[in-house]
Amino acid sequence: MTAEPRRLSLEDRVAIEDLVRAYARAMDFGDIDAVPALFTADGSIRDIQGRLWDQAAGGPRAFAARWIVPPGAKRGQHWIQQMQVEQISEDCYRLLSYWSSTQWLPESPAPVLTALGLYTDTVVRHSGRWLIREKVIDRWETGR
Repeated sequence: MTAEPRRLSLEDRVAIEDLVRAYARAMDFGDIDAVPALFTADGSIRDIQGRLWDQAAGGPRAFAARWIVPPGAKRGQHWIQQMQVEQISEDCYRLLSYWSSTQWLPESPAPVLTALGLYTDTVVRHSGRWLIREKVIDRWETGR
């Protein structure tokens, strides 16, 4: 008989959700230094175009430097809705979240919804805090 997965405590669930929100906030506010601090030392991101930002490609810092809007430019904003948390192993969980992104386009007087997608985050507890080990950013496609 297989042991039932350990139920994630409310405290841990909130900490994991705060971690995902901190990532979005760092990206939205252009805080390149904050992004890698949310990841494990070997953390990676697969971006919306399918490119893997692992340590060989510069990791989360290089990803942030590529995708963060330059200072002074009109920035976008991410909205995240956590959908599902599933246990992979002890102190390792997979979080699926819907996201949407609005951006100020040069010709637009107001923000415009520019993308919908799904984050798949693998998070681990490391030295008492939750960190992202892997983030996969997918565009939401109809028919999925």
